[in-house]
Amino acid sequence: MSSKSRLEEIIKSIENLPPFPEVARRILELAEALDAGPNDTLDIIQYDQAITANCLRVCNSSYFGLPVKIFAIDQAVRMLGLQNIIKIVLANFKGLSPYKKAYKGYGLNSGELWRHSVGCATLSQILLCKAGLQKDSVLFTAALLHDVGKLVLDRYVAENYEEITCLVKKNGLSFVEAEKGILGIDHAEAGGIIAQTWDFPLSLTNSIRNHHESMTGKVIPNLEAWVRLSNLVYHVSPPHLLCSHREGITCKVDQAILFQFGFKQEDINEILDALPAEMREAEEMLKVTI
Repeated sequence: MSSKSRLEEIIKSIENLPPFPEVARRILELAEALDAGPNDTLDIIQYDQAITANCLRVCNSSYFGLPVKIFAIDQAVRMLGLQNIIKIVLANFKGLSPYKKAYKGYGLNSGELWRHSVGCATLSQILLCKAGLQKDSVLFTAALLHDVGKLVLDRYVAENYEEITCLVKKNGLSFVEAEKGILGIDHAEAGGIIAQTWDFPLSLTNSIRNHHESMTGKVIPNLEAWVRLSNLVYHVSPPHLLCSHREGITCKVDQAILFQFGFKQEDINEILDALPAEMREAEEMLKVTI
């Protein structure tokens, strides 16, 4: 197959992905609004029976341990908060179920892509808190979905794996650079197209598309940069937390980059110590068994 035909086939497969739910898209837009309140959230979700039922179920679960049962969705919305509701909305999206599959092209066993994604999303929030900033629902979502392009590209990476790794070794390229060199597109770019197809907010789309852009000592700590940092920190976390990525994918974070975010190495160590417990909480909220 020619490079042009392969790229056309990849783009076509993106177009065939299930649509992103309208309720979820509106909730993500709401997360970007500075003046959004519980009533705005309620207006969006109250007519979606599945999401409403799951909000009530989570609110009344042992996770929250409330002394009395909550039966009204408006009470549940106020109790849960927007970030938890976004997790529930995402957990209802059938398009995320493929994350639990194995992705042999990227050397990922069953559940590893999801665990990496949840880990990055969780890390993004721990990093914000450590920096003295508020948790951010859009950042959580961007970090959770940053590798969505792998759902589409894995098959093509597997079919062309020898060519990609040859390019890595011969030209000293990163796996992502070689991926683009052979396929005409890398998984970050594919993810950006998926996000665009799903009509995501521009900031979220760009964060997915640019999550492998180089990190330098002049980085501006915006949404995109926090996604990149979360991904990098996850890749240097203790081995028992890491996915079994193939050669050329793992990364390191140097002190010059950490300084731009106001971190020292000991901060990263503390953050990684907190990660396992925080991940268990996130997975419980998302109701995904790995």
